[in-house]
Amino acid sequence: MINLDIQVLFARIKNYLKGKITRGYKKIKEGLKPKNIIKNLKNLPTLDKVYWSKVVSAFVFGVIFGAANFVAWPAGLTMLAIFLGISTFWFLKYRKVETGIKIRQYYMSAMFQYFLSFIAVWALIWNIIYVPVTHWIFPLK
Repeated sequence: MINLDIQVLFARIKNYLKGKITRGYKKIKEGLKPKNIIKNLKNLPTLDKVYWSKVVSAFVFGVIFGAANFVAWPAGLTMLAIFLGISTFWFLKYRKVETGIKIRQYYMSAMFQYFLSFIAVWALIWNIIYVPVTHWIFPLK
């Protein structure tokens, strides 16, 4: 009986994830069509309709993080600027469409995704130039 319940549970999880992936793929595919890109650009909010506190807080967080860890390497600061630019654009893109708490979810999701990408690319670059793992966070002066 317990074995059957576990099988049913795994089957439900598999179907759920399959649906999520399919919907996500369709959403990305639709979003990359030229007419949809133009529509999204037209829907960008004007500067007086943006929660600037969120944008400024993200920028300050990024600057503190960059200054604390990557101040000695211009490549790291460039990547940090790219990360902040992309996540801020993501926030501005969704600001006019959704309001309230939902926009915070989009923004935090984008920040987290691009932050992870930033860390992954940074680690990849350091692996390519043979910087030891022990020097990633606390580099020797």
